[in-house]
Amino acid sequence: MNDTFSPVRLGQYLLHDIRHNMRTYGFGLLLLGLLPVIMLLLSLLLSLFSEDPVRMGADGRTVIFGFAIWGLTLSYPSRSYGHLTNKRKGSEWLMLPASMPEKFTSMMLISIVLLPLSMILLYLGSDALICWLDPHGSSSIASGIAEVMRNNSSIEVTNGTMLMLIFNSIWQSVLFFLLGALFFKKRKIVGTILVLMGLNVLIIVLIQLFVHIIPDISALKNLILSASDEAARHFVVAMVSVSTLFTMALATGVFFRLKTLKH
Repeated sequence: MNDTFSPVRLGQYLLHDIRHNMRTYGFGLLLLGLLPVIMLLLSLLLSLFSEDPVRMGADGRTVIFGFAIWGLTLSYPSRSYGHLTNKRKGSEWLMLPASMPEKFTSMMLISIVLLPLSMILLYLGSDALICWLDPHGSSSIASGIAEVMRNNSSIEVTNGTMLMLIFNSIWQSVLFFLLGALFFKKRKIVGTILVLMGLNVLIIVLIQLFVHIIPDISALKNLILSASDEAARHFVVAMVSVSTLFTMALATGVFFRLKTLKH
């Protein structure tokens, strides 16, 4: 099929892709989203062997929330799209009646919109439910996020830029592991983690070289600390822009990898 783009055909393929993702990752999504309920049941079980009731505070649940998002970005791409590097299954996917732009758009809508949003809403909803059932426990994560955003008076980091940085980090993780799932034929998660570790080492080396090149690093530090609120705000906006460009670059890499799939 050529590279024409049809919204009708995209809608039909998107429904097919959603059903495929529910078969391959529906249980994993449910497991991650219901982690607060699972942790509550474990707390109740531990309370049977303790004189005092065992409760997990908001800080602990927030940490687990972060691990749940990391678990999603780590496991989902290889689970749902790792089969594309398989000769038989990949050939079947290439023969599906949809153009490559339509398949890519469907993949992006599910990978960086529908799936993360579903997991986050399910997690926050189940967390709010157990907090409502246990009035003596701490407040829910959702109410804590709402309070932070309501009380945020920072000129430099507004709620919009803060949310954009958070979502960009989630999208970049998903897209990076999606690229790994499309490049590696075996051990997709391990291979992607090794590449990520190598890139981190390279970045650290470059930063160290940059620090040694600058004759007076303390002067640069003082310049940054003495910057005005307006300059700091422009710097944060630049960070968001660079982060967004990196997300778009990863998405472009996924598209061209899909275009070059051959079996």
